[in-house]
Amino acid sequence: MKKRFLFSMLSAFAIVGVAGCDISKNDSEKPIVEPTDNTLPAPQVALSEKTISWNAVENATGYIVNVNGKDLTSQDKTSYTLTETTPGDYELKVKAITTKEGYKNSDYSVVTKINVAQIETNPTIFLAGDSTVKTYADDQYIGGWGQYLGLYLPSDIEVHNAAQGGRSSRSFINEGRLYDTKETGFSYTFTENGGKSIEQEIKKGDFLFIQFGHNDDDTKSYTDLTYQYERFVPLGTPDANGIYPTVTPSKTSTANLPSDMPSSTKTNVAKYGANYFAYDQTGAKGTYKGYLKEYIDFARRNEATPVLVTPVARVKFDSNGNIIGGAGLHGENFAYVQAVRQLAQEEDCLLIDLFNYSKTLLETLTSSYSDFVMALKPNGLTGEWPTGYDQAYKNADAGYTGIEATHYNKYGAYLEAAYVAQSIKSITEKHNSNKEYFSFSDDVLTTPSKYINPSNLISKAKVSEVEATITGVRVTDPNRTYPEATALEAKLAEIPALENITNDNYLQVKVLADEATLLYSALNVDDRKAEYKTKIDATYTKVQELVIANRPVATETYTLDFSTISSLTEVTSPFAINDTESKLALNSGCLKFGGNGTARAKNLSFTISGKGKVVISIRASISDSSKAASLGVNNGTNEEIIVLEGNVKTYELEYQIDGNNTFTFYRAQGSSTGVMCASIVIEYFAE
Repeated sequence: MKKRFLFSMLSAFAIVGVAGCDISKNDSEKPIVEPTDNTLPAPQVALSEKTISWNAVENATGYIVNVNGKDLTSQDKTSYTLTETTPGDYELKVKAITTKEGYKNSDYSVVTKINVAQIETNPTIFLAGDSTVKTYADDQYIGGWGQYLGLYLPSDIEVHNAAQGGRSSRSFINEGRLYDTKETGFSYTFTENGGKSIEQEIKKGDFLFIQFGHNDDDTKSYTDLTYQYERFVPLGTPDANGIYPTVTPSKTSTANLPSDMPSSTKTNVAKYGANYFAYDQTGAKGTYKGYLKEYIDFARRNEATPVLVTPVARVKFDSNGNIIGGAGLHGENFAYVQAVRQLAQEEDCLLIDLFNYSKTLLETLTSSYSDFVMALKPNGLTGEWPTGYDQAYKNADAGYTGIEATHYNKYGAYLEAAYVAQSIKSITEKHNSNKEYFSFSDDVLTTPSKYINPSNLISKAKVSEVEATITGVRVTDPNRTYPEATALEAKLAEIPALENITNDNYLQVKVLADEATLLYSALNVDDRKAEYKTKIDATYTKVQELVIANRPVATETYTLDFSTISSLTEVTSPFAINDTESKLALNSGCLKFGGNGTARAKNLSFTISGKGKVVISIRASISDSSKAASLGVNNGTNEEIIVLEGNVKTYELEYQIDGNNTFTFYRAQGSSTGVMCASIVIEYFAE
């Protein structure tokens, strides 16, 4: 249904001589009497939808429209359009006024009634949440359930996904994402939800889905104080019955921030204005339930319906195959999840227990297959789904550095969205004095507008078992097929035996191996024979040997091995250290690029002149393999980003140069881990 208004129009008195207008008389049926004392005659009114119009009255210098007994500002026009949208009856009348000497204002015209009745409208669904809810690019392997919920809704029920990664129930409010802050000096901006707070768009009848917890969880261990000061929200101390307190948040001045607050965090906090909601470990200035209640109260103030959603499960199995809680895992006994359930009961609020479903999903998959509903690290990896994902899994050459324990991939997020849709369809109870319920449950689509297929690394039997956990809506693509291995076997037959791969054909053989790899990735794991992978890997090894053997001799070679120097002052031309903040240092025989995030100004540079090809070989790693970081290389025209691993590995880049070129090497991305460069070899091949 589209939003619309019905207008019933009725003239209370007879309207004479107006063509094309429905005429009716009032109960008294009194005729209009022409004035005899120079009083202007009352205008004769006609009605069309929400607009009344009238004849121009001789000697009138203006007109006053009266709506429900209130005179509006005088006007020269001989028409007026009712702009009210609030349902109800509106009585309109108009009189002619004059400033001419000897004439008097007219009486009011006949009363015209307009009834504005609002028809039931479809709601807009607003999502407030973190990275497990947010919308990602179509070519990213990572997904958030919020981006797929719309697959189960008709087009006239909109989903506005305001969720953003790294946000907690506290920081989401601080940044003005829920409602507009009135703080002096507020300057924070964002792009989600069109850069608008939810308050700017939410209206009566809408729904606000609320899922936080991953970034609120202050039980996780950390060394970066950014998490504490920007994200964490304490649970507070539970009472004897295990009930966590609901403490209303209160603000703190930004004038005197803690001395140990990181400078980047201070910069962010300054954008919140004069005061902000700060982290207080005791919970005296706000607890997790207290912040979530802010969302519930906000929705109800705006006559919208709040829906609490428990945070999705993180991946940590015990020896019996059960998902467990603990530090950084929503707390002991999933305390943060329990708090959401408690608040839903205390506030008589709708609840979707997505944690319970995602826990069931992971335990159904078991540790053998749970990886394949999770995102890859780093989250920025892109490609075709699911074949690109399957190829990148545990493939360092594709940029893979690990598997997520928090963020789900496209298929995992799709299943979670299906469960949310199923819950909307099946939860029938009413809350808050029977005012809050899923008014659009009958509109939920049983068949989605698009299916997301699983990774081929999940066995066919396990896929069927997993998809059986959703019963209220469909998740299985009826047109899903699994390729046969015949095409791959034919391609492998085209690849010559290793002894027959030579300098004459190795480049053509590599093309065949690439084609075979694509066909192999398209097979379900059930159909992947070990012999297929063995032949492909052996072929690549042989081809690489020949690539190296056929490489031409460099005109000039420049080597910088950090294990052979004891001070950065020993770095000499054509290399140079550019670091005014002392963020570059020798560490364990490597050059360590420290600091947080992007640091292009703190770099190692190399300058060369000439015309020809430059091949750069970089041996590098990261100091903490559980984190994600990358090394940037820029020659003033192009930027290359190398995603690094925990183990030292050689990365090779190739450039064409013509003239003077300066290459800079810098930390391109990272959090709480250093980029470690062991050596750089630069080969110049003159033309």
